[in-house]
Amino acid sequence: MKHILLAVLVSATLCFADDKLPEAPKPSDKTVTLNVSGMDCSHCAKTVASVYAQLEGVADASADADKGTVTIKYDSKTVNEAALLEALSEKPKYIVTKPAPTK
Repeated sequence: MKHILLAVLVSATLCFADDKLPEAPKPSDKTVTLNVSGMDCSHCAKTVASVYAQLEGVADASADADKGTVTIKYDSKTVNEAALLEALSEKPKYIVTKPAPTK
């Protein structure tokens, strides 16, 4: 009987060993929307959003190819706006600029 119970416990442990706990939300205290030229399609938008999402300090990034923008929620203690403007420098197809100030 002990062997059966042990086998059940080991099986249950192995079944749930790969389950990951949900990640805690990343902190963010600022949001910026940047212009991105060169985004022609949804694949481009996914590429741009992915580059930003992988940056340390970025909580969320979503790009819109139709509008030519990427909106980034980030932790200003970890990453600054200058780093966000430079993030796509290794992907020369995309040119990132700050939008003109609104009057």
